[in-house]
Amino acid sequence: MDTLENPHNGFAWFVIQTLHLREQKAQKLIYSNLVSQNLHDYVKEMLIPTRQVITVNKGVAKKKVHKVFSGYIMIHMQPSKILINTINKSNYVIGFLGDSKTDPTPLDEQSVRHILDISNVDSADKNYINDFKVGEMVRVIDGPFTDFKGTIKQINNKKTSCILNVYILGRATPVELSFFQVEKES
Repeated sequence: MDTLENPHNGFAWFVIQTLHLREQKAQKLIYSNLVSQNLHDYVKEMLIPTRQVITVNKGVAKKKVHKVFSGYIMIHMQPSKILINTINKSNYVIGFLGDSKTDPTPLDEQSVRHILDISNVDSADKNYINDFKVGEMVRVIDGPFTDFKGTIKQINNKKTSCILNVYILGRATPVELSFFQVEKES
């Protein structure tokens, strides 16, 4: 089988660029094309790197899944000309990242580890995305300062808190509060 000749001798990670917001459709189509041509044994894994984040909006926390690299799929495969051509011809696929469409460049091990670490975040190590900005006026909705207003002076995403100046008796007093304790002033 010279059509399955392997220039890289073994499995390696590659990146496939897809149409924006079509990663899942592309992934399904690639897999079905590989199965129909009996090439699926040359692919160990195909994944869309995602991570779970908690967004806080109006004091309400919601869990969401965010794509780490929108428009890209990672594939762990044993490259061959026929496999690369099959993937390149799949709908929603723009092509492989690398020097050319027919000879993609494999990712180095450090990059793969970094991407997988980002997407495999422990549930104990939560990522929070907030929609607050420094200098913004907010209202406290929980705790001893409920219904007080203040201006955000500092944001700490790791601690999921912000320091704001709350106006008590006409004086600005710095207070550290959780994102869940404040909401944007409407």
